[in-house]
Amino acid sequence: MKLKAQVIRRRDTGRLTGENCKQVLAVIDYLQKGQHLPLDEKNGELLILHLCDALERIEHRETLPALGQSVYEEVTREPNLERAVSICRDIQEMIPELQASEAEYIIMHVGAMLGNMKN
Repeated sequence: MKLKAQVIRRRDTGRLTGENCKQVLAVIDYLQKGQHLPLDEKNGELLILHLCDALERIEHRETLPALGQSVYEEVTREPNLERAVSICRDIQEMIPELQASEAEYIIMHVGAMLGNMKN
């Protein structure tokens, strides 16, 4: 799978620690096996790359600004919001060091991914 290869490549080039790589790969497995979501470059790549970037930000003690209000309002109108929030909570349990500001982005990416599956 190309997404897993991208994550491993980030580890191999030093952009992601070995432990963070394991965490992201575990999230991929959870989404595919636990949530039965097909992940590929078209559906899921932004979420997975965001998780990699989030873990890099944590390593460098950087923070992510909150989603803009208009984007957040759009996200909260998504028909898949409840499931996206549930999946985000599961991801936060798997990666407890994720900052709260990352949750809005994760929900946005998961919601978009779920919406793409129905199209």
